Amino acid sequence: MRGASGAWDESDCLTFGEPLGSDRGKSVAVSGAVAIVGWLWQRRIFETV
Repeated sequence: MRGASGAWDESDCLTFGEPLGSDRGKSVAVSGAVAIVGWLWQRRIFETV
């Protein structure tokens, strides 16, 4: 995963080694999904305008 600065975050990469059933795994999966949906939503808004 890329951090806010655009650099690869080792802490994020390590989290993917954990099962998604763990609390930390779930939070990373959710935050990743929210980031992707938000990015797609922004592109959709810009294309409409």
